[in-house]
Amino acid sequence: MKLIHLSDLHVGQSVYGEKFDRIIQHLNAAPEFDDQKHVVIITGDLINDADDEHAHDQVRAMIDALSPRFAKRVFLCPGNHDYGDFWGGHHKFIARFRQVFDDYLQGSGDIDPEDYLPEDMPYESPFPVVDIIGDLVLIGLDSTADELKDGYSLGAEGRMGKRQLKALDKLLGLPQLSGKRIVIYFHHHPYSSVHYLNRFKDADDFLDIVRNRAHLLLFGHNHRYAVCSSDSQADGIVMALEGGKSTREMGFRIIDLENFCFTEHVVP
Repeated sequence: MKLIHLSDLHVGQSVYGEKFDRIIQHLNAAPEFDDQKHVVIITGDLINDADDEHAHDQVRAMIDALSPRFAKRVFLCPGNHDYGDFWGGHHKFIARFRQVFDDYLQGSGDIDPEDYLPEDMPYESPFPVVDIIGDLVLIGLDSTADELKDGYSLGAEGRMGKRQLKALDKLLGLPQLSGKRIVIYFHHHPYSSVHYLNRFKDADDFLDIVRNRAHLLLFGHNHRYAVCSSDSQADGIVMALEGGKSTREMGFRIIDLENFCFTEHVVP
C-alpha cells in the first residue's frame, strides 16, 4: 500500500485551483493506482481564505472527483488558512470547514469515540479522526482550532489543546491499535529544525505522547518539503515528512507504507 501526501493547496490564491485540478487529473489517470489500494492524505490549508465560499466549493468538487479512484480513501485535516487567512483565524470559520468536508472527517467507525474521548470535559470536535485499514491506523488531528477557541487569533502558530492531546494519548493506548502501523497527520510543524517560529505551541506535549507509539508523522505549513526523520527517530518514530506546497511545485510524495520510504513525484 502506498500513501500520496499532499499539503497546502491554497485554492483561491493565484492559479492554485487550476493546478490542484491538474494534480487530480494526473492521479486519476496514473496506472499505478488502478488497483484502488492506496490512500491520499491532505495536511491542511486546502483553501487560501476561509471567507472564500467559491474556493470551498472548488476543493470539495475536486476531492469528490478524486475519491472514487482511491476507493474513498481520501483523508484531510484543516490548516490555519482553512479557518482564516494569512493574518490569522477566527472561530466562526471552524463550523463552515467541518460542514463542507464533514463526510471526510467521520473516521472508519472501527473504534467507538467513547473509548478515547475525555470523559471529564465536553468535546465538540471530530478530532482525533481514526481510520483503520488492515494493519494501518490513520489518525487525523486539528492543530489550529484550539488556538481560536477564544474567538480571533493573530498569527498561525497552532496548538493541539489539552482535550485533543488527552484523547490522542488514550487512543494510542487502546489494545485495538497494538501491533499496527500508526500514521498521524496534522498541519503545523512539530520540530524546530526547519523553522522554529512555525512549531506549534504545545509540540513538546504532543511529542511526549507519540514518542515510541507512532511510525509516521505527516504535516505541512512550512511549504518546504522538509524531511524531519532524524528528529522523529530520536523520538522512536520511523519517519516525519513536511508536505511542502503541492500546488506551487506541482508535486507530492508517494510513501511506501510497507518499507517506510518515499519518492518525490512531479506532475508534468
